[in-house]
Amino acid sequence: MKSPLITDAMLLGACPEQRDIFRKEWPKGAAVTVRNGLRAVKLGLNISWLARYLQYDLWVEYQRQLAQQWAEYQRQIVFILVPLLRKQLANRGKRKS
Repeated sequence: MKSPLITDAMLLGACPEQRDIFRKEWPKGAAVTVRNGLRAVKLGLNISWLARYLQYDLWVEYQRQLAQQWAEYQRQIVFILVPLLRKQLANRGKRKS
């Protein structure tokens, strides 16, 4: 089965810079594949807008999975943020006035 295409016509709400990047990379359209999705992210394209093309039941599932991923992201940033914040606060007392 051939993968459907994301076409330039589907990008009507996108900013000109995003459309230019898309056209340069995929002048005939981009097949809907994980590989192309990862390439789009690497190029700096915002792909979350694609969710608007999902039918309602799939959109609900997308939102459910997105909420799970967001919650996990929030848990993981604790391990980055807390040590850096502790370091900053510890160094605050060591600064010379």
